[in-house]
Amino acid sequence: MPVLDKDYLVGRVVETNYLSSRVLLLSDLNSRIPVTLPLFIAMTALARMIILQGKEPSDLLYEAGAIVLVAIACLIIRTRPPEKFRANVDE
Repeated sequence: MPVLDKDYLVGRVVETNYLSSRVLLLSDLNSRIPVTLPLFIAMTALARMIILQGKEPSDLLYEAGAIVLVAIACLIIRTRPPEKFRANVDE
């Protein structure tokens, strides 16, 4: 369930109790969409474009190369050490 402040989205409800609720703010590191999700969507869109449009073989090579490039980016992002890219937050 979204949490609004006047007209602005500030987070989402992640837990409810009898008298209170816990809200995960948009600025929280745990509320991010994984960056690989849009990359997977891009690979799917490129594959559909190859299938649905009849093109020259050279164009197919460029589009297939784009899919490989996006796949390599996904692989690099998924295998990176997560501690290296975390924000320094003292709690």
